[in-house]
Amino acid sequence: MGVNGEITKRQKILGMIGKNLILVGGNAMYALAIVLFVMSSGLVTGGVTGISIMIGKLTGIEMSYFVFLINIVLFIWGSVVLGKHFCVTTAASTILYPSFLYIFQRVFQNVVLIENDLVLCAAAAGVMIGVAVGMVARTDSSTGGTDIPPLIINKWTGFPVGTMLFIIDATVICTQLPVSSVRQALYGILMVVVYSFVINQVMMMG
Repeated sequence: MGVNGEITKRQKILGMIGKNLILVGGNAMYALAIVLFVMSSGLVTGGVTGISIMIGKLTGIEMSYFVFLINIVLFIWGSVVLGKHFCVTTAASTILYPSFLYIFQRVFQNVVLIENDLVLCAAAAGVMIGVAVGMVARTDSSTGGTDIPPLIINKWTGFPVGTMLFIIDATVICTQLPVSSVRQALYGILMVVVYSFVINQVMMMG
Protein backbone atom coordinates (compact mmCIF):
# COMPACT_ATOMS: atom_id res chain seq x y z
CA MET A 1 0.00 0.00 0.00
CA GLY A 2 1.41 3.42 -0.99
CA VAL A 3 1.70 6.59 1.08
CA ASN A 4 -1.61 7.92 -0.22
CA GLY A 5 -3.30 4.66 0.69
CA GLU A 6 -1.91 4.82 4.22
CA ILE A 7 -3.08 8.44 4.61
CA THR A 8 -6.54 7.56 3.33
CA LYS A 9 -6.78 4.61 5.70
CA ARG A 10 -5.64 6.78 8.64
CA GLN A 11 -8.17 9.46 7.70
CA LYS A 12 -10.95 6.88 7.62
CA ILE A 13 -9.99 5.55 11.05
CA LEU A 14 -9.79 9.07 12.53
CA GLY A 15 -13.11 9.93 10.91
CA MET A 16 -14.73 6.86 12.41
CA ILE A 17 -13.29 7.63 15.86
CA GLY A 18 -14.55 11.22 15.56
CA LYS A 19 -18.05 10.08 14.64
CA ASN A 20 -18.13 7.65 17.55
CA LEU A 21 -17.01 10.38 19.98
CA ILE A 22 -19.74 12.68 18.66
CA LEU A 23 -22.28 9.89 19.07
CA VAL A 24 -21.29 9.27 22.70
CA GLY A 25 -20.95 12.97 23.50
CA GLY A 26 -24.27 13.83 21.88
CA ASN A 27 -26.15 11.22 23.89
CA ALA A 28 -24.43 12.35 27.09
CA MET A 29 -25.27 16.02 26.41
CA TYR A 30 -28.89 15.13 25.63
CA ALA A 31 -29.29 13.16 28.87
CA LEU A 32 -27.53 15.89 30.89
CA ALA A 33 -29.88 18.56 29.53
CA ILE A 34 -32.90 16.48 30.50
CA VAL A 35 -31.65 15.86 34.05
CA LEU A 36 -30.29 19.34 34.81
CA PHE A 37 -32.92 21.53 33.19
CA VAL A 38 -36.05 19.52 32.38
CA MET A 39 -36.56 17.12 35.27
CA SER A 40 -35.19 19.48 37.92
CA SER A 41 -37.59 22.28 36.89
CA GLY A 42 -40.64 20.14 36.07
CA LEU A 43 -40.67 21.24 32.44
CA VAL A 44 -42.83 19.22 30.10
CA THR A 45 -40.84 17.83 27.18
CA GLY A 46 -41.65 15.97 24.01
CA GLY A 47 -40.39 12.81 22.37
CA VAL A 48 -39.76 9.49 24.03
CA THR A 49 -38.50 11.30 27.12
CA GLY A 50 -41.76 13.22 27.49
CA ILE A 51 -43.85 10.09 27.01
CA SER A 52 -41.68 8.21 29.51
CA ILE A 53 -41.83 10.97 32.12
CA MET A 54 -45.63 11.00 31.83
CA ILE A 55 -45.89 7.19 32.16
CA GLY A 56 -43.38 7.28 35.02
CA LYS A 57 -45.54 9.81 36.91
CA LEU A 58 -48.64 7.68 36.39
CA THR A 59 -47.01 4.36 37.34
CA GLY A 60 -44.20 5.36 39.71
CA ILE A 61 -41.77 3.26 37.67
CA GLU A 62 -38.28 4.53 36.70
CA MET A 63 -38.73 6.55 33.47
CA SER A 64 -35.41 5.37 31.96
CA TYR A 65 -36.95 1.88 31.56
CA PHE A 66 -39.74 3.27 29.38
CA VAL A 67 -37.20 5.27 27.35
CA PHE A 68 -35.38 2.02 26.61
CA LEU A 69 -38.52 0.07 25.62
CA ILE A 70 -39.95 2.75 23.31
CA ASN A 71 -36.54 3.32 21.75
CA ILE A 72 -36.31 -0.38 20.87
CA VAL A 73 -39.58 -0.22 18.90
CA LEU A 74 -38.56 2.92 17.00
CA PHE A 75 -35.08 1.50 16.45
CA ILE A 76 -36.50 -1.55 14.64
CA TRP A 77 -38.54 0.70 12.34
CA GLY A 78 -35.59 2.99 11.61
CA SER A 79 -33.25 0.08 10.92
CA VAL A 80 -35.62 -1.33 8.29
CA VAL A 81 -35.93 2.01 6.47
CA LEU A 82 -32.57 3.73 6.97
CA GLY A 83 -30.11 0.88 6.56
CA LYS A 84 -27.10 -0.78 8.17
CA HIS A 85 -25.10 2.26 9.31
CA PHE A 86 -28.16 3.74 10.98
CA CYS A 87 -28.87 0.37 12.58
CA VAL A 88 -25.41 0.16 14.20
CA THR A 89 -25.17 3.77 15.43
CA THR A 90 -28.75 3.97 16.68
CA ALA A 91 -28.32 0.64 18.48
CA ALA A 92 -25.52 2.38 20.39
CA SER A 93 -27.75 5.39 21.13
CA THR A 94 -30.60 3.14 22.24
CA ILE A 95 -28.27 1.89 24.98
CA LEU A 96 -26.21 5.05 25.59
CA TYR A 97 -28.99 7.60 26.15
CA PRO A 98 -31.02 5.63 28.76
CA SER A 99 -27.74 4.64 30.43
CA PHE A 100 -26.51 8.23 30.70
CA LEU A 101 -29.98 9.24 31.88
CA TYR A 102 -29.92 6.58 34.60
CA ILE A 103 -26.42 7.64 35.73
CA PHE A 104 -27.02 11.41 35.64
CA GLN A 105 -30.30 11.05 37.56
CA ARG A 106 -28.29 9.66 40.43
CA VAL A 107 -25.19 11.82 40.15
CA PHE A 108 -27.15 15.09 39.88
CA GLN A 109 -30.13 14.01 41.97
CA ASN A 110 -30.15 17.11 44.21
CA VAL A 111 -28.54 19.58 41.78
CA VAL A 112 -30.65 22.54 40.63
CA LEU A 113 -28.68 24.95 38.43
CA ILE A 114 -31.52 27.39 37.73
CA GLU A 115 -34.24 27.97 40.32
CA ASN A 116 -37.69 29.44 39.64
CA ASP A 117 -36.94 30.49 36.05
CA LEU A 118 -38.61 28.22 33.53
CA VAL A 119 -37.65 30.51 30.64
CA LEU A 120 -33.93 30.04 31.28
CA CYS A 121 -34.41 26.31 31.86
CA ALA A 122 -36.32 25.99 28.57
CA ALA A 123 -33.67 28.00 26.69
CA ALA A 124 -30.69 26.14 28.20
CA ALA A 125 -32.27 22.72 27.62
CA GLY A 126 -33.30 23.70 24.09
CA VAL A 127 -29.80 24.79 23.10
CA MET A 128 -28.12 21.71 24.63
CA ILE A 129 -30.59 19.27 23.10
CA GLY A 130 -30.46 21.02 19.72
CA VAL A 131 -26.67 20.90 19.55
CA ALA A 132 -26.59 17.28 20.74
CA VAL A 133 -29.19 15.97 18.27
CA GLY A 134 -27.92 18.13 15.39
CA MET A 135 -24.31 17.00 15.71
CA VAL A 136 -25.29 13.34 15.99
CA ALA A 137 -27.57 13.69 12.93
CA ARG A 138 -24.69 15.22 10.94
CA THR A 139 -22.80 11.94 11.35
CA ASP A 140 -25.74 10.10 9.69
CA SER A 141 -26.68 8.75 13.10
CA SER A 142 -29.50 9.29 15.56
CA THR A 143 -29.94 9.66 19.29
CA GLY A 144 -32.89 7.30 18.88
CA GLY A 145 -36.47 7.80 19.95
CA THR A 146 -38.58 10.36 18.13
CA ASP A 147 -35.52 11.54 16.19
CA ILE A 148 -36.13 8.49 14.01
CA PRO A 149 -39.49 9.37 12.33
CA PRO A 150 -38.21 12.84 11.23
CA LEU A 151 -35.07 11.22 9.74
CA ILE A 152 -37.24 8.72 7.85
CA ILE A 153 -39.54 11.49 6.59
CA ASN A 154 -36.49 13.59 5.65
CA LYS A 155 -35.16 10.68 3.59
CA TRP A 156 -38.48 10.20 1.81
CA THR A 157 -39.45 13.85 1.28
CA GLY A 158 -36.54 16.15 2.19
CA PHE A 159 -38.70 17.77 4.89
CA PRO A 160 -36.46 19.50 7.52
CA VAL A 161 -35.64 17.24 10.47
CA GLY A 162 -35.95 20.03 13.07
CA THR A 163 -39.37 21.13 11.81
CA MET A 164 -40.76 17.59 11.82
CA LEU A 165 -39.32 17.01 15.28
CA PHE A 166 -41.10 20.17 16.48
CA ILE A 167 -44.46 18.90 15.17
CA ILE A 168 -44.04 15.51 16.86
CA ASP A 169 -42.75 16.85 20.16
CA ALA A 170 -45.32 19.66 20.40
CA THR A 171 -48.04 17.02 19.92
CA VAL A 172 -46.53 14.85 22.68
CA ILE A 173 -46.43 17.87 25.01
CA CYS A 174 -50.10 18.66 24.34
CA THR A 175 -51.06 15.08 25.27
CA GLN A 176 -49.46 15.65 28.69
CA LEU A 177 -51.78 18.52 29.65
CA PRO A 178 -53.97 16.22 31.82
CA VAL A 179 -50.97 15.48 34.10
CA SER A 180 -49.19 18.86 33.95
CA SER A 181 -50.00 22.57 34.13
CA VAL A 182 -50.62 24.73 31.07
CA ARG A 183 -47.68 26.93 32.16
CA GLN A 184 -45.29 23.96 32.17
CA ALA A 185 -46.58 22.82 28.78
CA LEU A 186 -46.14 26.27 27.21
CA TYR A 187 -42.56 26.50 28.45
CA GLY A 188 -42.03 22.97 27.17
CA ILE A 189 -43.17 24.10 23.72
CA LEU A 190 -40.74 27.04 23.98
CA MET A 191 -37.96 24.54 24.62
CA VAL A 192 -39.05 22.49 21.59
CA VAL A 193 -39.04 25.63 19.42
CA VAL A 194 -35.48 26.42 20.55
CA TYR A 195 -34.05 22.96 19.95
CA SER A 196 -35.88 22.50 16.63
CA PHE A 197 -34.30 25.76 15.40
CA VAL A 198 -30.85 24.81 16.74
CA ILE A 199 -31.01 21.34 15.14
CA ASN A 200 -31.75 22.83 11.71
CA GLN A 201 -28.92 25.36 12.09
CA VAL A 202 -26.39 22.75 13.22
CA MET A 203 -27.33 20.41 10.38
CA MET A 204 -26.95 23.21 7.80
CA MET A 205 -23.52 24.34 9.10
CA GLY A 206 -20.89 24.00 6.39
